[in-house]
Amino acid sequence: MPATRSLHSNSLDERYKAVFFTKWDLDISNAQRIVSEEEITTQNVRTSQLVAGVAAVPKKTEGADIARFSADQGYDTLITPDTYAMGFCITEEMFEDDLHAQADKYPSVLAGLHANTLSTAVFNTLNNGFGTQLLDTNGQTFFNTAHALSGSSSTGANSATGADLTETSLEAAIELLIKTVNEDGVYIGDAPSKLCVSAANWGEARRLTRSTTTTEQLTGKSGNAINAVADAYSME
Repeated sequence: MPATRSLHSNSLDERYKAVFFTKWDLDISNAQRIVSEEEITTQNVRTSQLVAGVAAVPKKTEGADIARFSADQGYDTLITPDTYAMGFCITEEMFEDDLHAQADKYPSVLAGLHANTLSTAVFNTLNNGFGTQLLDTNGQTFFNTAHALSGSSSTGANSATGADLTETSLEAAIELLIKTVNEDGVYIGDAPSKLCVSAANWGEARRLTRSTTTTEQLTGKSGNAINAVADAYSME
């Protein structure tokens, strides 16, 4: 029955595509809250940052020569994408006699597995940020208090001393983000938009990012004092 088999195959493929990508778009949205997609057309991609070697343009008096600087390439990073793939075996007999519509469930299951794989890879960037599994271009861990810059200075990606999640510690983290500079020592102007915490801290995170009044009334702050974090930033 080649004609029938071909007809079934074509119908199955189109149905799977529709269900798979609908489910994919729904499940993948959670991972995309902290990442952005970039189309990569080659197997290996090199990234680098142009470093001017100066944080501010110097003044020039009338008739004086212009100060010239020799820019360098900065860090050169090689990105090699990973490929993931899996599938289910489907026979013609299953397609014709499947009483429990098991074949119809495969697209949703596959999409969920793929979405979970991507989410795990994304959030492991944060989960392994203090370990050697993920090293920055300068050889330091992702979360480090001394990321070396092109000059003799350095910048930190976390506070020197660990702290519990509180209004005070979150304000300190935001201050660190505001003061973060690029390779030339220029402020990058980042602002917080998302607060990623473990499942055990979801309630405290919600209070910190949604309460209009302070959450630290027992530490000397007035009960009607504003929550500066929630007032200044709309974090998820």
